[in-house]
Amino acid sequence: GVVGDTIRLVVTYNRQDPESTFNLEIFRWAKNSAGARVKADREEWTALSMDRESPRYAKEFVNQNSKLVELDDKDETGSDFFDHSAVGSGHSQSGRGV
Repeated sequence: GVVGDTIRLVVTYNRQDPESTFNLEIFRWAKNSAGARVKADREEWTALSMDRESPRYAKEFVNQNSKLVELDDKDETGSDFFDHSAVGSGHSQSGRGV
């Protein structure tokens, strides 16, 4: 919808542990009284993980705390569960194997 079109998510990587954690900024674009586009309803979550066993597992953590979005963790087929061990090796932006 119209409001959903204004929501943005920005992912940055945690400098201390870029292989396993990341930061997520969520906000809505709005116009101020001068008509300039500004960030509104900003939320920032740090050191999130895609490890389902982590207390900062992104899906659960954000869904419990965000007023703007609800996250899903789906694989390429649309399934809710993704078996990461079946994927094999990969790489990160830093070039290290994961």
